[in-house]
Amino acid sequence: TVKASSNDGVWNEQGASFRPHVEPPPWQTLWAYSLYAIFFGGTLVSYKHNQNKKLERIAKYNTKLESEVAARTRELVERNDELKALNTKLREASFTDPLTGLKNRRYFYESVGSMVASAERRRESTGRTRAESNTVAIAPSMFFMMIDLDGFKLINDPSGHDAGDRALVQVREVLESTCRK
Repeated sequence: TVKASSNDGVWNEQGASFRPHVEPPPWQTLWAYSLYAIFFGGTLVSYKHNQNKKLERIAKYNTKLESEVAARTRELVERNDELKALNTKLREASFTDPLTGLKNRRYFYESVGSMVASAERRRESTGRTRAESNTVAIAPSMFFMMIDLDGFKLINDPSGHDAGDRALVQVREVLESTCRK
């Protein structure tokens, strides 16, 4: 309500009232709020879409990595099996003379402990003490024979290494035919 006076000082007691209409700034209009909602909604949809694509890429990458790991694991298992087989062959070769096929000194040193322990367990299972088994005449449960077959200088010098090798093989045949394994 507005009241006014004249130049003479007379006041208008009734007054006049009016409602002013002020246009909002452009950023506060219905159209602006609609654009804000569309922009915010579009941003959310775009974010969700990008997240889904990212998750798909990660899943695809993980699947690829898992298949590569499985392939490499299979490859390593195969190589490991090959190495085990080669190590077994190498170990066997290190225990055996390549020419004669007889076990060598290294085999003796590696296996004598377990052989003696096995013989001791068999002796103990019969209930005899060590003193009793030393005094009673019994057949030995184990016998080792070590023969140095490298002393073939008298054959190798005049006849050559081929003759020495043949003599070694003949000695092996004699040993195998007269001894237990």
